[in-house]
Amino acid sequence: MSNSPVIEMDKICYTYGGARQVFALQDISLTIGAGEFIAISGPSGSGKSTLMHIMGCMLTPTSGGYRLLGEEVAGRTSSQMAKIRNSAIGFVFQNFNLLPRASALNNVALPLIYAGIGGKERREKAQEVLKKVGLGKRISHHPNELSGGEKQRVAIARAIVTRPRILLADEPTGNLDRATGKSIIAMLKDLAAEGMTIIFVSHDLEMVAEATRSIQIIDSRLAG
Repeated sequence: MSNSPVIEMDKICYTYGGARQVFALQDISLTIGAGEFIAISGPSGSGKSTLMHIMGCMLTPTSGGYRLLGEEVAGRTSSQMAKIRNSAIGFVFQNFNLLPRASALNNVALPLIYAGIGGKERREKAQEVLKKVGLGKRISHHPNELSGGEKQRVAIARAIVTRPRILLADEPTGNLDRATGKSIIAMLKDLAAEGMTIIFVSHDLEMVAEATRSIQIIDSRLAG
């Protein structure tokens, strides 16, 4: 793991509501280095997903400082935030979020369209990353022809096809059986070993134990 920080948060707060403000996050200060494999855990409603959404530039903190890859995020326009997300961050979701009428290859190639990459190169890159996640023989299959574990592998392939510095995964094993979930966590751990920063949210303590560092959120604050 490199000592270079990719995420630096200083007293981050996030509130919602009208006249009566409710804290979703309070005074979150943490630093995450390149290549770390980190789990975020805590009770439902504690602020885990809000923290991940701020990390992924999908939410702007109400107060506090957030430096992503060495640059302050505050003050960025929505288009600048979208550009950061597309170039530096990959996302994996519990429900896969695959296009049902598209093949595995076309699902994985989708982010490359937004990146302006031509058709031939898109197909080559998508095929390469599907082989990386063990689905080289399933590239033409549609989501309804794939198992839950295979769908999540397609989702991971789609998230890493642009070679992001950071991968954020929200309950990536939540809809999977135990053995399949372990295989997905093992794959994420391998990506971290290659230098990608992996941050995943999980309620499953056995999966959390696989991380090299655990961040626990309780009542909107860092525990410990």
